[in-house]
Amino acid sequence: MSDIFISYANEDRDRIRSLVEVLEAEGWSVFWDRTIPSGKTWREFIGKGLRDARCVMVAWSETSIESTWVQEEADEGRERGILHPVLIDDVRPPLGFKYIQGAKLAGWNFRDPSPEFKRFLRDLEGTLGPPRPGESVSSPSGMQPQEQLRSQRRPASDTQPTPVSSEIKQVGAVTPVDMVMVPKGPFLYGDDNTRTVIDYDYWIDKYPVTNEKYRAFIKADGYKNQAYWSPGGWKWKTSGAITGPGHLNELNKVDKADHPVVGVSYYEAEAYAKWAGNRLPTEQEWEKAARGKDGRKYPWGEEFDEGSCNHMSMGLLGALSSTFRSVTTPVTQYPNGVSPYGCYDMVGNVYEWCSSWYIKMLNVRVMRGGWTA
Repeated sequence: MSDIFISYANEDRDRIRSLVEVLEAEGWSVFWDRTIPSGKTWREFIGKGLRDARCVMVAWSETSIESTWVQEEADEGRERGILHPVLIDDVRPPLGFKYIQGAKLAGWNFRDPSPEFKRFLRDLEGTLGPPRPGESVSSPSGMQPQEQLRSQRRPASDTQPTPVSSEIKQVGAVTPVDMVMVPKGPFLYGDDNTRTVIDYDYWIDKYPVTNEKYRAFIKADGYKNQAYWSPGGWKWKTSGAITGPGHLNELNKVDKADHPVVGVSYYEAEAYAKWAGNRLPTEQEWEKAARGKDGRKYPWGEEFDEGSCNHMSMGLLGALSSTFRSVTTPVTQYPNGVSPYGCYDMVGNVYEWCSSWYIKMLNVRVMRGGWTA
């Protein structure tokens, strides 16, 4: 998995090479070499690099604006809300991309200081988080340095909870606040326990996002700043006049500051994560953090344990009993239910958004966890 996938026309390869050298020097890994490995097709090789990238950069030039392939790759980045255009020629981007602000680098030699490029690097950090100079590796297969992410999850029942820090801190030289690191390596994935490899370390939230933390996003004008939202998310928010999550009354209850925020759409979860300097996890990242390496059925083991999560027993009796108790509980409520890597509430309380598609044609994303265990 690479930090950046660059979409460009082959005629611009020499200029793109210079751009790649600058980005790598900053500490990011870049997928840009289009040499197809033996046994791979062009579509599957390029497609995987594009899907796995954390950011898509399109280089608009006199040639690339006419390229169907470049436009298709750019459209993937736009749909995911991770597109960062650069104009390496003085051109107008194709229809559909004209209103996405791009860095104007036409005429820049990729060596001398450029205020425009410095601003562009700051924008990249908003999507990727800070680079890690000296650790970047670029290759067609997309090797990736340690990366940071934040997942949106939810909580659990009645024990004395420990306080959760309201501070949000990005990955740096020290361990981020309220996050745990999941080491790279193989794990058993899915119902059939398929051996799968994640070839990079990553950080993930230790707890579901609380009402207190989400309130901080709202107070920081998170619903007013378009920079945090994908194009689709901003359109959804403005057309529906959305100013907060669906269950705003729960969010503002003083006694529920350490409960998970509820009623949050995918677009809102995505915007919150970007504001916090992170991103939502893929389904594979979420599952490894929840189940560990050995493919266990629950975060704590093979057998279901009612005392390890906040859940609703299936059936009429369970449904009726759930109406007479608090639906959510503090995010630290179930220490016996933590995952092998130390994540709370990976089962129970509320569903958690992942960035992976469930049904792309219907615009439906994956949700994991949940309280109907």
